[in-house]
Order: sequence, then C-alpha cells, then structure tokens
Amino acid sequence: MIFHRFRLPIDCLDTLVIWGLTGLVIFSLALQFSTHELPCPLCLLQRMGSLVMALSLALTLQFGHRTRHYGLTLIASIFTGIVASRQTLLHIIPGTDTYGDPFLGLSLYVWMVIVCLLVVSYITAMLVIGANNEKRLQPAKFAKITTLLVLAVIFIATAMVFFECGLQGCPENPTQYHMHPLRIY
Repeated sequence: MIFHRFRLPIDCLDTLVIWGLTGLVIFSLALQFSTHELPCPLCLLQRMGSLVMALSLALTLQFGHRTRHYGLTLIASIFTGIVASRQTLLHIIPGTDTYGDPFLGLSLYVWMVIVCLLVVSYITAMLVIGANNEKRLQPAKFAKITTLLVLAVIFIATAMVFFECGLQGCPENPTQYHMHPLRIY
C-alpha cells in the first residue's frame, strides 16, 4: 500500500506543506514560461529558499521527525521571508512598479512573505507539540515519491538559473537568457 507506515497526522501535514512549497515553485516556473518574464535575483533566492524548506521537511518523512530537520526548515523560511520582505520593501515606494504581474491582487513576493510566516508558524507548532524523536520507520512509498518530486523540481529550478545567469552573477533586471541550449523563447 502506498501509505503503509505513514505516521499520521504529522506526516500528512508535512507532506501537504512540502507539496504546497513545491507547487509554488512549479507555479512560478509556469508563470515564467507563460508570461515570458525572467525572474530577478531576489525571485531566484525565494524559489531556492522554498525548495530548501521543502527538502528539509522531506528529511522528516525519510528519517523521522527530528528537531534538526524542523530547525533547517525554520532557518530556510526565515531567510526566504527576509528576502521576500526586502523585495516587498523595494517596491512599496511610490512611483515604483511591481516586478511581475500580480496574482490574486498581490505580487508573488508578497505571497512569499505570507507563506514564510505560515511555515514559521507551522514549524513552531510542530516543535511545541514535540513532533520529534519518533522511532524511525521505513518511509512510505508516498514519502519517497514526495522526496523525488522535490529533488526533480530542485534540478529543474537550478537548470533554469544556469540558463538565465550562466556561471556569472545574475543581472538585476534580466531581459534574456544567458545560455540558449534549446532556444526556449
């Protein structure tokens, strides 16, 4: 069975958060291709921060609930929240436009601030209720599938950063890909 040995409900909650964070990155990649807008360096940091949050939570599914896994998630969410807050503060000055099109009335970086606050709250709740030091069981197949999804999205997002920036620093306002292996646009 695919959910065999799935430690409910904490594993289900962790999996939902992982899928949500990974879905955000997939959504941002889909917007990148559909609107033909390249992400700025702060957007790229937010994507990678989301994936680090998802990967560190996937560690809890693979190796059991440990404080250090939740700690890594907490560090990644605080870092990502700071980056998203910085980008938000850069664009609240009167006369400055937002970077990218808004989604449901808010820019993606404002949504990322909200997501990071939710993840910090979730991790804090997990640490308070003591969701750690459980006996290590074999991970469920669904946990393995979730971890493989996160790793695949990390690979795709990293490849897109390489295509956009190459081996040098990313431009502040990118207008074209640095490397064109498949002539995506």
